[in-house]
Amino acid sequence: MRLLQTRGGDPPASRRRVRGRAGAAPKDQGIRQGIKAYSDWATIPQLYGGGEFVGGSDIMMEMYESGELAELFEGAAKAD
Repeated sequence: MRLLQTRGGDPPASRRRVRGRAGAAPKDQGIRQGIKAYSDWATIPQLYGGGEFVGGSDIMMEMYESGELAELFEGAAKAD
């Protein structure tokens, strides 16, 4: 969510109802490489929704701008 805030966006209100974890990217290079290998995506941060890899920060911004990110959060909140 911090990425969206720095780009002038407000996090969707539904974000508070979605269970999940957010935090700083791990500093341990072995863990970082494991995350990248698991998703087959070269960059961190990464977004997962509904147990599936969604994309990196560029994808998150595109989804935010198109409204798809809010839909993802709303769908996850309903699933809880």
